Amino acid sequence: KKYSSKLKKEFNPVLKFFGVKPSGNLFKDITVLAGAIEGTDLNDKLTRYFFEFYDEDNNGTIGKSELGVLVRDIGEAMGDKDMMTISGEQLSQAMNALDTDNSGEIEWDEFKAWFDEILKERD
Repeated sequence: KKYSSKLKKEFNPVLKFFGVKPSGNLFKDITVLAGAIEGTDLNDKLTRYFFEFYDEDNNGTIGKSELGVLVRDIGEAMGDKDMMTISGEQLSQAMNALDTDNSGEIEWDEFKAWFDEILKERD
């Protein structure tokens, strides 16, 4: 029997996050998911998830406006009013600091280096 639509709605994003294609069989999907999780670097998965989430135009980079949304969201999550109200000038400075190849966009490797630092500080 296929699992309920409510469970599917809740469980499918988890499967997608770990790259598991839902089969409709809950036991099979959990087994495959457990295998996908084993040995996975969750920080890398989390970082990739955030990169893709904030890459709103799906062009493979984070632009200045997308970075603004990300910084404001982090500020809100941390209760940091300065981040929540970041000015255009501050955002430009952040963009320049993160865009190490001066392409005008933040590519995956630049984002990962920055996000890895955030995760290290959290630990």
